Amino acid sequence: MRNFTPFLLISVAVIICFLFSLGCGPTTDYAKIYNELGLAKVKIEQYEDAITYFNTAVESKPDFAEAYYNRGNAKVKLVKYQVKIFNPDSPESIQSGTSFAIYGLHLSAITDFDTTIRLKPDHVYAYYSRGLAKVDIGQYEGAITDFETALKLAEQAGDTQLKRIVMTYLNSLKTPDKILRVGDKLPLFTSNDVVSRVNTLWSGKRITGFQKNGWIELKNGTRYVCVSPEGCEVANFMIIKGTIEVYHSKSSK
Repeated sequence: MRNFTPFLLISVAVIICFLFSLGCGPTTDYAKIYNELGLAKVKIEQYEDAITYFNTAVESKPDFAEAYYNRGNAKVKLVKYQVKIFNPDSPESIQSGTSFAIYGLHLSAITDFDTTIRLKPDHVYAYYSRGLAKVDIGQYEGAITDFETALKLAEQAGDTQLKRIVMTYLNSLKTPDKILRVGDKLPLFTSNDVVSRVNTLWSGKRITGFQKNGWIELKNGTRYVCVSPEGCEVANFMIIKGTIEVYHSKSSK
């Protein structure tokens, strides 16, 4: 019964082709069908079966970027599932894994994300997922680079939600270039200098509603991030509440 559903789905696909006179011949997109079967398996946590279907998808269509991406995600989920099963009291991290084989599977997932990015360089979620995978195995510098690329792509796509998530990971990984506290001043800048801002309210020379993990990013690559649970507040460019971390991109240093 465990493998009944996939065969049923394939049968349904064949019947649909017949009913609509499409024919299931050489032109049928079998890669897409196997990719969908893999995604269905991921949803019910049958990750090994999912990987098998994604394998078939990329064998059928070697330039199928999305199938490589999905296979990479399935491998990461399999790793975390195995860690949870064999080490239920351990943190959900590859570094809590039970064997080198599990570690190798994680590296294999990163290779899938590499291939996805090679085939589709603007695949923002491939950079994000590769960054997460690198964090799991302690490749923090590589993770930061991936998250920074994901941040730029998310900005270009207008994906504010993903930007906020990626920023949270970046803030936890990067060492701030400077820490500003109550009484310290921010350099003068105007709204024209701002590339993006999240969870902040700006009125004249006063910045309020500056929530934890909210940020202001300038065109020169400098980013100001509020790290205080109670939030931050700035008046006349002087901090009057909370703590703000300052980060400079490589290009702004």
